[in-house]
Amino acid sequence: MLGKKLKAARRERGYSLEELARRTGLSKSFLSQVENGKNSPSISGLTRIAQALGVALSDVFADERGGQVCFQKSAERPAFDAVRGRLRLEFGASQVPNRKMEPIFLTLEPGGESRGTHTHDGEEFGTVLEGTLVLDLGGREYMMEAGDSIYFSSTIPHRWRNPGPGVMRAVWVVTPPTF
Repeated sequence: MLGKKLKAARRERGYSLEELARRTGLSKSFLSQVENGKNSPSISGLTRIAQALGVALSDVFADERGGQVCFQKSAERPAFDAVRGRLRLEFGASQVPNRKMEPIFLTLEPGGESRGTHTHDGEEFGTVLEGTLVLDLGGREYMMEAGDSIYFSSTIPHRWRNPGPGVMRAVWVVTPPTF
């Protein structure tokens, strides 16, 4: 579904794969794999693609814009696999227009970690439901286990990893929405 939406947006703009590759710095073959559902971009790669196409990430994940109430069955959440398949993001409200926050359900396999350090405007709140998450905020590590929560400014350089041994599941809320 993600690849099909990206391909449709590219075609609507009249871009070839070669042109999109030039605009994103990603290879033509990789972009083709993404469009055909054979590969998944990193979050930063997906952001570059969306920016090059002039679309919001939330539009890429939204099927239809709904009203101010969003009820979803867990199996119906729009999802995105990243970090070589070790991270799954499920979006809790991507179809709500003009939302002020982005609820995300995270599943991180043992050994999975962020690709680099992230900073952006806004704030984040997260709580671990299962497993262990090591969150590095500006060089200080927080070992989060089931039931632990954290709130921080997204302008603080942050990265994360699952030291294992089991799967880590968490609910994360980002404001303003970044997807």
